[in-house]
Amino acid sequence: MVAAVDDRGGGRRGVVQTPYRFSAAAAGVRGPAPYLGEQNPDVLSQWLGLSAAEVAGLVADGALLADAELPASASDEVLSRKG
Repeated sequence: MVAAVDDRGGGRRGVVQTPYRFSAAAAGVRGPAPYLGEQNPDVLSQWLGLSAAEVAGLVADGALLADAELPASASDEVLSRKG
């Protein structure tokens, strides 16, 4: 029930697969979780119709963060607020 998944840092880590199996469903781990903010441009453009320039403006204004932009202590603080 544990699948080895690329951790995108040069290694592999275990991820628990769904315990439910249905005959006509393709369930399971498809890959690693996205990094913080990795999907922001896609979501904001597809769901809200924002242009690349508008998304870049949000990043420049500090409204959007990503893993690469956060120091380790700030990343821990963000995660603790979500929990």
